Amino acid sequence: MVLVVDDTEANRYVVARWLERAGFRVVEAAGGAEALALAPEAADLVILDIHLPDVDGFEVARRLKADARTAHLPVLHLSAERVAPVDRAAGLEVGADGYLTHPVEPAELIASVRALLRLSQSERALREQNAVLAAAVREAERARVRVDRLQGLTAALAAAATQDEVCAAILREGGTALGTAATAVALPVPAAGPADRTLTLELVAASGWPEAATTAWGRFPASAPDGGALPPEVNSPIADAVRRGEPVWLEGGEAAAARYPVLRPLVELMDARAWLAVPFTLGEGGERRVLGGLTVVLREESHVSAEDRELLLAMGRQCAQALERARLADAERAARAEAERAAQLTSTVATHVAEGICLMDAAGRLTYMNPAAERLLGWTEAELLGEVLHDRVHYRRPDGRPFPMAECPLGRALAAAEPVLGLADQWIRKGGAFVHVVATCAPIVREGRVVGAVLSLHDDTARRTAEAERERLLELERGARAAAEAAYREAASANRAKGDFLAVMSHELRTPLNAIGGYAELIELGIRGPVTDEQRADLARIQAAQRHLIGLVTDVLNFVRVESGHVRYTLTEVPAHEAFGALEALVGPQFQAKGVAYAAAPCAPALWVRADRDRLQQVLLNLVTNALKFTGPGGRVEVACEARPRPGSGAVAFRVRDTGIGIPPEKLGAIFEPFVQVNQRLTRPQDGVGLGLAISRDLARGMGGSLTAESTPGLGSTFTLTLPGGSTPGA
Repeated sequence: MVLVVDDTEANRYVVARWLERAGFRVVEAAGGAEALALAPEAADLVILDIHLPDVDGFEVARRLKADARTAHLPVLHLSAERVAPVDRAAGLEVGADGYLTHPVEPAELIASVRALLRLSQSERALREQNAVLAAAVREAERARVRVDRLQGLTAALAAAATQDEVCAAILREGGTALGTAATAVALPVPAAGPADRTLTLELVAASGWPEAATTAWGRFPASAPDGGALPPEVNSPIADAVRRGEPVWLEGGEAAAARYPVLRPLVELMDARAWLAVPFTLGEGGERRVLGGLTVVLREESHVSAEDRELLLAMGRQCAQALERARLADAERAARAEAERAAQLTSTVATHVAEGICLMDAAGRLTYMNPAAERLLGWTEAELLGEVLHDRVHYRRPDGRPFPMAECPLGRALAAAEPVLGLADQWIRKGGAFVHVVATCAPIVREGRVVGAVLSLHDDTARRTAEAERERLLELERGARAAAEAAYREAASANRAKGDFLAVMSHELRTPLNAIGGYAELIELGIRGPVTDEQRADLARIQAAQRHLIGLVTDVLNFVRVESGHVRYTLTEVPAHEAFGALEALVGPQFQAKGVAYAAAPCAPALWVRADRDRLQQVLLNLVTNALKFTGPGGRVEVACEARPRPGSGAVAFRVRDTGIGIPPEKLGAIFEPFVQVNQRLTRPQDGVGLGLAISRDLARGMGGSLTAESTPGLGSTFTLTLPGGSTPGA
């Protein structure tokens, strides 16, 4: 369908007949408004005259391209009057896809229409293909993220060896996989007996929860005494999930509080937007067991999809498998430890064991030493055989005091026939050096009488050294943290003192300065008597100096307010052209007096900025007056604004460029620091103490923007204020 727009009926008729003979359907419009109304529903291409009675053809083209419903329509300008190259350029600039002039041959017109339609169809097909590909990419990315999260949890669970490590991995990786704000793991408490059907859960790991919550929910019921559901007023998502073996997903904090009233205080305290509980299930069908559950809180509302549900169930199964592996490993470790203790007490030691093994008689004399014990103590079996072992390796304490055998735990083990297990001590190597050991001594009793003992030794030096190093590093870290905190407090105190001092001094200075100005004005008005021309000139200098000092004091007060955070911002939508519009009236006389040209490029009417109107005016006025200050007679100051790309609503940049003295590159980074004048020699003729740019930068940041500078010495400087873009009211 081709929409032909021309206010001349004869032209419309001719073009329409050409198109219809070529097989096209045609809709006609005599004006721009009618064309804009018909285009969204009745056109695949628009042939558009330039001179229309209501809306200019260029404007119609611009509106068509600006409207999302018609932006894809090819626009072909056809004009009998606007035939110059500049007219063609103007038409193409506003968005037209082609430009023909009368007289035009039917074949050329039809060929142009077909070419534009082919191009439009290709673009439409490309857009549709891109949309399909984008959707596929998004879905693939979501799937990849799900797989990555599950793999991260799988890897962490595979590395966990104990129940505590498994719970820590679930807490860490499970929370990451689900993007949670708070996470907790609860495991069932063994029943009191066969008749006890109450399911009780214990909170074994938690992160992100208030302390009051972890205390109150340390151990809680998950079922009624008969094994059924709890009453609604005491039920919880994790209780339902573990009891039923199905995940519970609550979208919205109010929904969670309504279904589970006990959660309302936590929902309000934690700003919970979604609540999730996942059971740890092992096995299938009738053999399925629930080994615990994970409950999490999200601070963003979220919808659970079928893929999310499958991910949750897979997570629960993996967590259950890891817990079961840890339980079996714990049981295996316990059995192994028991077997090892039994072997230490009852079996003969082989020489290939890694532990140091010594056999003693009832008097404590060495009867056997394996190679591991020789390496640990530095003595050979031949050197100690028949010797009282205590007298050679345990006779002295590390502080030099003697250590009688009667006081030694190992000696008491021989005397009382009681085993000593896991005794951490320091023994003496050959040569006198001490070595950290962990010793286990098992008396050998026959017919109620101690006939000897089996001594097992383990080198504990590496662990002790590591612990000592860890303690040393912790102490260093605590000292460093304390020093950093003290330095921060001192710096903050000094900064507050500086601000208080500047504020007080500024207020105190304003009173005498205002008095000076007032009395100078009284004298100037002749209230104190006649004033000569020389005196009037002196009064003018006094008043100029007084105004200068008042300005400096005002700068100091403004700086103190900004730096202390006492400035309040009222952010509204402000048209960009208004921001520069009021400047010329304020600074025009100063520019004329100094002989500096002021030029303001008009801002687009549709350009809006989100800012505090007064603070924006303050920053721009400061930048313009600052540019005037550093630009000599005959110079020029230009102001302009433009839209800039930025995530969200975009940004607006206000630019102030001068042809003044400029700033050296090595000094450019210091110009926004308070009380800094970059080049005292260059800036001596100008006023100020170096606060204007510091205040302006902080105000820009307070409005969510930035202030930057570029400069070339001798050629001038450019200051750019960038603020978030605003939306046109009513748009």
